Amino acid sequence: MPNSPASRPHESFRPYHEAFYRFVEPTSVTPYTYQARLRALHAALVIVMRHGGIGLLNDGAAADFDPDASQVSKAVEQLKRRCALSAPDQVDEVNRHIDALVAEWRTEVERCREAKRQLEYQVFDKDKRRDRLLYNHDDRIRGLWPTLQSLRNIENTALFKAL
Repeated sequence: MPNSPASRPHESFRPYHEAFYRFVEPTSVTPYTYQARLRALHAALVIVMRHGGIGLLNDGAAADFDPDASQVSKAVEQLKRRCALSAPDQVDEVNRHIDALVAEWRTEVERCREAKRQLEYQVFDKDKRRDRLLYNHDDRIRGLWPTLQSLRNIENTALFKAL
């Protein structure tokens, strides 16, 4: 029995775990760059609104977004404070970006109301009856914000400022 396959899992354990992260890309050292914010800050805003316990969880609740509502404005301020802790040297830029996203979402809500269209967070790609806030880059029907399914995608170019 000592040579049975069930008694030898330790033989491949070490090489497997040593190679475990071989194909995982490193995390960016600059998470609040403009390019990183374009890819992910809108998703953070949506996550805060959906999961902040303020009644905007369901797909159709994207249309209920009202930045003037006290709970929504409080959640936006909490997101800004959290971002400020992570990027204290970029507070003004990040806050302006969040404010712009809030304004875009508000405008999209108003546009959908005027057009009598239902706004949802995400919609199946073939559904042309409802508008979407988020869409995948390869979707045929667009929405307000293109959204990645993974933040592991990295461009081969970036802007930087030499000091």
